[in-house]
Amino acid sequence: CMFCHGELYRLRPDNRHLTAFYLWVSVGGAVGGLLVAVVAPLVFNAYHELALGLLAACALAVGMYWRLHWIARLFACALLICAVGGFAYDAFKFRDGASLTTRNFYGVLHVKSYGAPGEPEYSRRLLHGVIMHGEQYLTGDASRRLTTYYQRDSGIGKAIESRGKDPVHVGVIGLGVGTLAGYGRAGDTYRIYEINPAVLQIARTQFKYLTESPAKVDVVLGDARLNLEREPSQRFDVLAIDAFSSDSIPVHLITREALGVYLRHLKPNGIVAFHVSNRFLELAPVVAQIAAEHGAVARVVEQSAKDEDDTTSDWVLVSRDPSALQGPVLKDIAQEVKQRTQWRVWTDDYSNLIQILK
Repeated sequence: CMFCHGELYRLRPDNRHLTAFYLWVSVGGAVGGLLVAVVAPLVFNAYHELALGLLAACALAVGMYWRLHWIARLFACALLICAVGGFAYDAFKFRDGASLTTRNFYGVLHVKSYGAPGEPEYSRRLLHGVIMHGEQYLTGDASRRLTTYYQRDSGIGKAIESRGKDPVHVGVIGLGVGTLAGYGRAGDTYRIYEINPAVLQIARTQFKYLTESPAKVDVVLGDARLNLEREPSQRFDVLAIDAFSSDSIPVHLITREALGVYLRHLKPNGIVAFHVSNRFLELAPVVAQIAAEHGAVARVVEQSAKDEDDTTSDWVLVSRDPSALQGPVLKDIAQEVKQRTQWRVWTDDYSNLIQILK
């Protein structure tokens, strides 16, 4: 930006040509936006456009400074060589260990394998950028093991367990690799909402949770909230909201109005389980506040790592029936949420990400 804007200013035309000058600057910005938003996801399977843009800028610098002092030429060439090296390193490192990489409008997904086929610890992970969206062991009975944020000791695991042995109807916002379908038993119904069709394709072809679940599993593509607003009440026993573990959260899924939609789809004693594990954002008090707006009770279940390879998770469970969170399965682990009374309630018209930074 320093170089390009500097040269743009240095080469500015006479005042009588300023209209055309600003027009072409605007055209360049529009073309660049189209290349990044439309062309790049179709052509690249990773975020290569940034590196290519830097390479183009460095090549332009070489051309601009070639007629100047030899020190300027040397500096420009060194910059170009560093950019080429950095781009090559980034491209190879990105694919390191990835058995599958794909990109669409929603970003870059890659599947990484660990171990060798047949080994007890052979597994795969789905990553969206640096965020892990699920893991499954693929050898023998280990494929039925529930992993990462969805282990049986997690908040969502305990919420499903608290429903007893009768068939349950579970809703899930956010498919990942389909881990929650691994809880399914014969007679259960799981309805999963997923916005990214590439995630569904990967979950069906690279992982086994969906295809091997004894439960009836339906996957609905599209924005979850919009789909739920259109549908009649599903009467879920448990509805898991699993879309907040990344650095950029979909705010429209964690507002007062959104929770109203979720509660409409629950049985009277049903539970909404918000997955609020996040490295940067403190989301539990936000959920507690919107729950209070609906006269519901909110409790947090924190799962600690048992060893260095284990995953921690935080789930906030919300129910209009306090007894649903006080049964034998949940009463000793579901804790009060730390209140932030000075925070304003999140709505479709208001949210404050700065305020909830950890």
